[in-house]
Amino acid sequence: MRIKVTVYYGEDDETLVRETEDYELPLQDSEPEAFEEALDHIGITFEAYLDDGHDLEDDGEESVGTDYLASWVLYEPFDDRREAKDFLDRLIEDCSVALSELE
Repeated sequence: MRIKVTVYYGEDDETLVRETEDYELPLQDSEPEAFEEALDHIGITFEAYLDDGHDLEDDGEESVGTDYLASWVLYEPFDDRREAKDFLDRLIEDCSVALSELE
């Protein structure tokens, strides 16, 4: 299971997409309770970014529960690519740490 995050930047709303590494976590269908516990754990990371004013939303286009533990989109664009990349790198790193704690 991985986490995928999409952010936008610039006047033309260019996208950057990053994913965490793949971690051995329970699938939603095979172990629903364990899957929910994993979601609760990653929610701490998610909430910290919401508290900082980043309106991360669920990306309804991905197969959450089988391939992804979560998939988020930040629609509010960053001014430039560097700012978007720095944010995305920090979020993916935080998510990777949280996922490694679950594995």
